[in-house]
Amino acid sequence: MSKEKELDSEIQKFLENFGGFVNDIQYDGWPIWWFFKQRFLGDRLLPPLPSYEEIINSILNREEVGFKQKFKNKVTVFSLGKFLEYNEKTKIFISRFNKGKSSKKTDKKRIMFMTHTNAILPDKDYGYTVDRIGSVVKEVRKDPELEEYISVISPLSHKNWLKLLDYPNLVYSYIDKEIKKKAKRGSILLHKKWKEISKEINYNLIGEHFKTALNVFFSRESIYLIILYYETYKKIIKQEKINFLCFYAAGGILSKCAIAAAHNSGVKSLTISHGLGAPSRNPDQPPSFYHAVIGDKYKEKYIELGVNPENIFVTGPVFMDEIVRYIKDKNLQNKKKKILFATQPLVEDNYLSKEEYFNYIKEYLSDLKKLQNVDIKIKLHPREKYLEFYQNLLKSLNFERITIVKGQEKKLLYNLIKESDLVIGFSSTVLVEAMIIGTPIISIDLLIGGNDPIIQNRDKIIHLNPKKSIYPISKKILYDKKEQKSIIKKQRELLKEYLYKVDGKGGKRVVNLIKKLGR
Repeated sequence: MSKEKELDSEIQKFLENFGGFVNDIQYDGWPIWWFFKQRFLGDRLLPPLPSYEEIINSILNREEVGFKQKFKNKVTVFSLGKFLEYNEKTKIFISRFNKGKSSKKTDKKRIMFMTHTNAILPDKDYGYTVDRIGSVVKEVRKDPELEEYISVISPLSHKNWLKLLDYPNLVYSYIDKEIKKKAKRGSILLHKKWKEISKEINYNLIGEHFKTALNVFFSRESIYLIILYYETYKKIIKQEKINFLCFYAAGGILSKCAIAAAHNSGVKSLTISHGLGAPSRNPDQPPSFYHAVIGDKYKEKYIELGVNPENIFVTGPVFMDEIVRYIKDKNLQNKKKKILFATQPLVEDNYLSKEEYFNYIKEYLSDLKKLQNVDIKIKLHPREKYLEFYQNLLKSLNFERITIVKGQEKKLLYNLIKESDLVIGFSSTVLVEAMIIGTPIISIDLLIGGNDPIIQNRDKIIHLNPKKSIYPISKKILYDKKEQKSIIKKQRELLKEYLYKVDGKGGKRVVNLIKKLGR
């Protein structure tokens, strides 16, 4: 067993013991710890808090938390708590000027989609829809027995205050004085309890590295927000007569508030897989919560982690329903060879520094420049911010056969993939989408690890060391027809192994499941 895995096991033991200590810090039957412990073990929750991986590295390096760092940590706890409080209060104030669309009385069963501002997309017929699970929203809108209610909230770390005026059905619009009073009273009492209990906890080296984050999420401000949004979602469910809740992501604190509110209101919930990542830990959801997953292997993984098999349903990759129209005709051939280079926000997500990332990009583009008579398009991820750096890099390389493309629409991406002879990327969902469409791929291993079992496969997918030249293998794939056919065949075999059906009907299957569960 590697040092990282051993340490991960030790951390789990510490957190299990910790959970036992704080289990009595509850609101309406829900331990406060439950609302954030899953996210605590995954992504960076809020800058400047470190991610789980960064904490592991610090512990492996035996970095002690000295006096200076402890002082910094106290400042972080105070400032982050105040930021959270101020940020959310500002959103609540702004929302007073946008009540969203008023709800009309209906005899239909109302399905609520809990979503965030960064997942709302324009829709030509209805004005807006939800990213990744738009086909489910579409099927609900078509069903004569159902009606959709898209409930919108801004992620805790976002400061997009004025943009809130553009969104419908804001959660903040339902917050009233009574809810605020409950949140204030509850947060004062529970934070006091935390201060008493935390003195009894034995913070060893592991605990010291988690202490700052724990203090942030057991702060009065954090507990206040948990109670505030839990009570608000309860009000929404009752007032809007919600019969069922849908999520595209259910691990965040705000999602947990909605899940707890639904459970205590006698309403069932469903999370619809919005990506290819396999779970690494038990999501620890209530019995009224269900999972719509993309294939049998994903279901097996959930069962392995302890999820009740009766709460898991295989519906296929709903987020790829639109892709069916773009799958290539086997006889399609380009007169001129084309490569699509799909980049990732590795700088924005703090995987690499700007200098490191663009040094790699420079090497890859220098390699691709050697390919004669080949058109290349760079498709930037919607969250990338450094378009100018790409443009300056192309100028410095004097590379004219290349175009930079920006845009969030799936049809743009799918058309680019369909017209390409090769797609190059960094272990992203785009590569699997290319496999489905029928284009050979190369995955450059700039991202170490990852929880996507399809793209991590090394038997049927070409992986490349980030420091190696991409020229030889790119040339072989472009001009060797036998190699092309072999790669496409292996890719299809892998997809069949992991994905249920890519037939454009995933949304319909999910809606049928909702109706079945909602009876």
